[in-house]
Amino acid sequence: MRLPCWQQLRAALTGGEGDVLSVLARGGMSALAVKVVGAGVVFGVQVALARLLGVESYGVYTYALAWAYLAVLPAKLGQDTASLRFVTELAAAEQWGLLRRYLRWSTRLVFSGSLVVVAGFLIWVATQRAGLDPELRNVLLLAALLVPVAGLMQLRSAGLRAVGRITAALAPREIVRPIGILIVVIGVAWGAGIAPATAELAMTANIVVTLAVLIWLDRAFRKRIPDVAVAAARKGQTRGWLVVGLPLMMMSGLHTLLTQTDVLMIGYRLGPESAGVYAAASRTSLLVLFGVTAVSAVAAPLIARLYAAGRLTELKVMTTWALRGILLVALPVALVLALSGRLVLGLFGTEFVAGYPALVVLVVGRLLSATMGLAGFMMTMTGNERQAATSLFVAVIINVALNYILISWLGIVGAALATALVKLGWNLALTRSINQRLGIVWWRLLCGSYLQTTENSAVIDRDAVGRDDG
Repeated sequence: MRLPCWQQLRAALTGGEGDVLSVLARGGMSALAVKVVGAGVVFGVQVALARLLGVESYGVYTYALAWAYLAVLPAKLGQDTASLRFVTELAAAEQWGLLRRYLRWSTRLVFSGSLVVVAGFLIWVATQRAGLDPELRNVLLLAALLVPVAGLMQLRSAGLRAVGRITAALAPREIVRPIGILIVVIGVAWGAGIAPATAELAMTANIVVTLAVLIWLDRAFRKRIPDVAVAAARKGQTRGWLVVGLPLMMMSGLHTLLTQTDVLMIGYRLGPESAGVYAAASRTSLLVLFGVTAVSAVAAPLIARLYAAGRLTELKVMTTWALRGILLVALPVALVLALSGRLVLGLFGTEFVAGYPALVVLVVGRLLSATMGLAGFMMTMTGNERQAATSLFVAVIINVALNYILISWLGIVGAALATALVKLGWNLALTRSINQRLGIVWWRLLCGSYLQTTENSAVIDRDAVGRDDG
């Protein structure tokens, strides 16, 4: 006889250290607590920055930041996502010398990639000199300096997540960093008598605080690894790390392009002010997804561990509970934003209320996508990253075309509609691939059918992969 849901959750919270559901429940609640606090902090900081900078300078800042985040993706060469897989496996096997080898190799790779990307970024800005507003040009040049710092910060954060230090990985990025940026902006603006604050000041503060967070995360990560000699990589091993990382890089880059296309195209076609209004709506709508990011911070390494051990039944049970946790957060947040979105956007300033229709479209789209929030990790953590990257490439092409058409027709609401439709379609495509390659039917995860199984330690029947065994 099955226990009620609340009793199953209590059992998970009080389970042993090695129990998968206990790891998910405890880690997920810790990550969710950080995300809840972080979401409030980020939202408050964005509101404060919008008021300090004004709608035009805030638009310049968010537009340049979108380009910087896009540039970070090729610089990382997929090693932040790959770390979730490789660090988890090496730490579980206690291959500390080899883990230190991977740490050194991935750090050098990301730093080298960042230098190449920054050079290309600077050349691009230089070629656009005549057509750029002076303020925007200066902020873009500063944004180039953010690329290597942000890339290494994300690499270290992923490493901490992989060794189970969820709070230590998330809190500096999600809470300390935005607060630090705001403090620096207010402090310098007040001390120098700058009113309103400038986009250049905001970007400089971002760089300084991100560097401080990187140093913090690096020290925390190294403390988790025993001080042993760096082992020599086996023949072809570094090539294997790179081969896995490249499609993950492509996927991460394409996913960022998918999330930033709307802001970039609005800025290009309608101007920085419209980009600022839309960015406020887009960032507010992201509150719907902080349950996804909180749960996935714990679930992604667990997916890799369970699949590598052949424990498919436990993987289904764990994913079912993870999706329930995601929806438990996403549904009420989406409802609140849909009903009180004008009031929320009004906190940024009266000009930002014009983004309410776009906000509603984005909230509905993100809520639907949240029901499939772990689909991407289910593919990348089980060796199907190439297939996921291919489908994402198609989604990005469609997204660019659809944004171009709908922005001309509906303005910022068109961008929101294009983004919502494409992301929903991509997630549906991923769930179909998961059914074909892993034998997992997504709607059964959502309705809890897989919780009825009694053998939570079943081994994957490799001959059954590709059909539903539920």
